[in-house]
Amino acid sequence: MVTGPTAVAQLASTPDQGRIIVEQTERDALDRPVLTPPRAEDFLTGDGDLLLLEKFDLFYLRTDSELIATSNATLSDDANADLYLVQEFVGGWRTVLDEKVAVYAETGFNVRLYVDNDELNSTVAFFRTGASTRVGPNDDFIIGGDVAIDLIRDDFFNDDINDQVTLDAYVAKPIILEGGAVTFTPRGTGLVVFGDVSDFNKIEGIVGSDFAYRFFGEDVPEAIRDRLLIVASVDGFGRYYFDFFEEFTGETRFDFGVRGGTGLRYFFNDRIAARTEVSLTYQTSTVDALDYFEAAASAGVWLEYRF
Repeated sequence: MVTGPTAVAQLASTPDQGRIIVEQTERDALDRPVLTPPRAEDFLTGDGDLLLLEKFDLFYLRTDSELIATSNATLSDDANADLYLVQEFVGGWRTVLDEKVAVYAETGFNVRLYVDNDELNSTVAFFRTGASTRVGPNDDFIIGGDVAIDLIRDDFFNDDINDQVTLDAYVAKPIILEGGAVTFTPRGTGLVVFGDVSDFNKIEGIVGSDFAYRFFGEDVPEAIRDRLLIVASVDGFGRYYFDFFEEFTGETRFDFGVRGGTGLRYFFNDRIAARTEVSLTYQTSTVDALDYFEAAASAGVWLEYRF
């Protein structure tokens, strides 16, 4: 069993910073916008001012299951391969205000269970809310932000419940290429995390890009047409911890790293999707024990009910 700051390097945290960008990149690429209802002008009848509006479901329930194999469960220089499950249940609300500002609020919990490193097991109850909008001369930039409040029960902390708050802001520039087949989205994110366990309070910056390729056209088999995506991402990141166990390490913690991944997304329909991914991450830190390399592979499925 790993002890000290290395073991808790992966304290559970629910927010996926800028996750709206990822959803829009993947689902807009398939002409399945997840957050943007139809614009009224798309339903003009031509008969004076008569409009036909499409129903838009405001509420949703979602379950997301993912099985992950990692070469380095503790994300440290003491690499320890493991297999773990992440299971999340979410209920929420989303809409678009004034046909431009996407907003959402959701609550739920997730469970993380490791086969070997059970000291990393955790359960997190959370509340998240956020908003995003398109700006620029042609509405070609996305800006937004999220707030997440977590209540974390972590096995390493003897089942104590600790709270954690994450604030993030992001900007992205979706670029459509090859007649709509390719969506390329450079992005940048900044975030701050603070909570009961002050050793994990930090600020972080991420610069990267998402890529999605869809199969479409009459010559593509119906089984994958507008259903299958090839996705990839690359990120560079930097973190500063305000006081990461400095009484033990004798160092102020700064992390710098890169990560990249590629995979497949398959949408059975608008409410059921499966995914698989492989990724590589390299980090260097002023705390030597937290220099690490990780290779990971995952497979997952999510189901969503809207009403």
